[in-house]
Amino acid sequence: MKNQTFNTAIKDGHYISVDELEPGAGEKCGCFCPECGQPLRSNVTAKSPEELKVPFKNHFTHIDTSTNCDGGVKKTKIHLLTHDILKNAAEIKVPGIPLGQPSSLTYQQVFFDSTLSSTLSDVYRPDLIIENQHGHQFLLAVDLLTETAKKHYRKHKMPVLQLDVSGYLSDAEEDVKVPEFKAVILENIDVKSWIGSRKFLEIANSNGIHPVSQSAGKIWKSVPNMLLIGAGLVLGALGITQWLRKK
Repeated sequence: MKNQTFNTAIKDGHYISVDELEPGAGEKCGCFCPECGQPLRSNVTAKSPEELKVPFKNHFTHIDTSTNCDGGVKKTKIHLLTHDILKNAAEIKVPGIPLGQPSSLTYQQVFFDSTLSSTLSDVYRPDLIIENQHGHQFLLAVDLLTETAKKHYRKHKMPVLQLDVSGYLSDAEEDVKVPEFKAVILENIDVKSWIGSRKFLEIANSNGIHPVSQSAGKIWKSVPNMLLIGAGLVLGALGITQWLRKK
């Protein structure tokens, strides 16, 4: 379907609802499509509470009427929902660095920022950032990043946690089941992976990522010691064997 209508756009690097705009702005609203980055036209006629209840009474359309872009409605919904879920939590389960054991990342705030994404040619949405109590920031990519985007974030030394929620972006999925999606975002580490240089991720790891439980952390931290003990026992056994042969 050509030139579909939708309610959310990007303005000045941030998400904006069409209901926030005044009537008459039209093509001069300064809004852009979150999916393709093309300029949009705002169509605002409803302002009363009753009128605003009518779906798509106010809406955006592409100025280029020949486009097949749907405005990335589903992706926008997932992006905003993830922000709301994280805003009402303070911890997210993540793969540990570098061994991959289940770990947790605690944080104090979550927000959208377009500083880095605005310099990418194929990313039009603001980045979703979480910041911990030490002021260290982690970017959450609620989609599969292109290789260009991965290189871009590595260059800026921003640790990126990529969340593969492609199943929720499927056209076959009509409505997102919020409780199920919330569990995926906060608890499921199988859909998450870190992007960045190993050295920088290990630095980030020391600034806010911790094993899920103290016992789990002790087990993983004890692995090197266990290996050293094992090596010592083997060398000791070899020494005793050689001594016995000489006798």
